Amino acid sequence: LRGKLYLGDRTVDSLKDPYFKNGEIKKENCLDWDSSDTNIDEVIKNCLYLKNGAEQTLWFLGDSHNYYLWHGAEYVSNKTNSNVGVFNIVGTPFPSIDLFRKSNQKVQFLRYKLFNSLEEKIYNKLKRNDIVFITLRTPYHFGTDWYQGKYTEFYEIGTNKKFSKKEYFDKWLILVSEYAKKLEKKKVSLVISYPTPEFQYALTRQCKEQNPNWFNKYSRKDCSYPLSFLTSKNGKYNNI
Repeated sequence: LRGKLYLGDRTVDSLKDPYFKNGEIKKENCLDWDSSDTNIDEVIKNCLYLKNGAEQTLWFLGDSHNYYLWHGAEYVSNKTNSNVGVFNIVGTPFPSIDLFRKSNQKVQFLRYKLFNSLEEKIYNKLKRNDIVFITLRTPYHFGTDWYQGKYTEFYEIGTNKKFSKKEYFDKWLILVSEYAKKLEKKKVSLVISYPTPEFQYALTRQCKEQNPNWFNKYSRKDCSYPLSFLTSKNGKYNNI
C-alpha cells in the first residue's frame, strides 16, 4: 500500500460521507448493527463484497474510525481486485476486551460479545494472503491525558474487580499479540493503525482553518502543534 490509503477527494462534497460507490456495501447495513437481535452471519453477508476471480480478501475491523476508511477500502480493493469486508462497532476496540467502563455496561458487554463472535467467524473464513486491518481511535481508548476518553477505571463483570487504563491497554496488547500469532499460522497479514493526531478545538470547529469568515477571523484558534507535542517522552501519546 506504500504507506497510504486513499480516503477520497475532500473537494467533492459527495465524498464527505463515506460510502461504497458500487453500492454493494450499504451504510444502513454495516454502520450500526450492534443490537441484541443481530445475526453475525447476516452482518458478514451484508458487509463483505466478493469479487469474481479475487484471490485475497481485505478485512477492515475496528471502531467508528474504521468507517472513515471505507473509501480507502474500496479503492484498494478495486486496485488489487480483492474481496473487501468492513466491520465496525462504535466505541469498541478490536479485539474486544472483557473489561468495561462503569456506565452503560450492558451495551458494552453486548458489543464485546458481538465482536468476539465476529472475530471467530471471520477467522474461519481467512485464507492465505488475506490482510486484516485494525483501525481504532487509539488515543480515545487507551490514552490518559487528552481531551476525550478520560475515564480511567474499568471493571470486570461478575466480580466488579477494578482495573486501571494501563491494565486495560496491556490486556488489549496481549489480545492483539495472540490474534497476530493466529493469523500468522494462516499466512494472513495484519496491519494496525498508528495513533492519529487529534485536535482538541477541531471538534467544535474552532480552528482557524475551519469555517473562516471575516467576522470570526480573530476568534479562531491555531490548532497546529509540533509532533513532539504528542510523541515525546512527556507528550499526550507517551503511553501508547
